[in-house]
Amino acid sequence: MRFYCLALTALGLSFTSLAHAGSSQYLDQYSCGKSAIEVGMDIDQIKHVCGESWHPSNVVKSVRPALKVGKDGERLQDNFEKWMFKTMSKGSTHVLLKNGKVIRIFTTQ
Repeated sequence: MRFYCLALTALGLSFTSLAHAGSSQYLDQYSCGKSAIEVGMDIDQIKHVCGESWHPSNVVKSVRPALKVGKDGERLQDNFEKWMFKTMSKGSTHVLLKNGKVIRIFTTQ
């Protein structure tokens, strides 16, 4: 049992160190051509500002239970998208959307 607890602790520490191995920086905007994606924008605004043919390098979508409950007691869901843009000199930039709105922009090295 003791070995099992030590193994889990070591595993948790290794994941923590991997998560903090790179650096990240939060941004207010990410440029797309002569314009920029900003926190608070929705997908239609991004397409209008950046152009219909403009798109990220990679998109990851997920659905999670919402923290709020609906009027009739039904369990709501939040739809998340993470758009990733890779650049050679700056690592990658991630644009995180919740229910179609940009909630966070950050870079990773």
